[in-house]
Amino acid sequence: MKFLSFQNKNQDEIKSSNLRKVKLSVCGALLVLSFVTIGHRAVTLATPIKNSNSFAAIKKNDQLLIKQQNTNRGNIFDRNRNLLATTINVSSLSINPYEVLNRDETISKLKVIFPSIDKKILLKKLNSKKRHVNLRREITPKEYIAILDLGVEGIKVESVKKKEFILIIA
Repeated sequence: MKFLSFQNKNQDEIKSSNLRKVKLSVCGALLVLSFVTIGHRAVTLATPIKNSNSFAAIKKNDQLLIKQQNTNRGNIFDRNRNLLATTINVSSLSINPYEVLNRDETISKLKVIFPSIDKKILLKKLNSKKRHVNLRREITPKEYIAILDLGVEGIKVESVKKKEFILIIA
């Protein structure tokens, strides 16, 4: 008759087993609630803020694209208010070799503006399989105007921010 012994439990054992079930359910609910809270907080921290100063929200084809705005780094001064470092805009020169129709003509035009460029290196860059090849990291405004006047195909001039440190000798 041992298999029927579960029917003969006294009331204390039944109450303690019910109490254990309640405790286990409460602990499980608290555990699930804590994981949901932590997951929600992680998702909200990972998504960028729509109305922030450092982000611009752009809606395109019913999709929200977040683009970080280019912001200048602030000037750095010493204790006497002398400028130590600043950010300046410079122009960078690159070329797409696939857009160049006549390589020899392009090389001769670029040699007029930049006489220090080696012809062999320039020919190697124009024969590369890449779509974007850097020619000069910094060009002056006069060189930029000269490039525009020559009308070299495949040339791209991009504005790049450069950190400039100023040496002060006292």
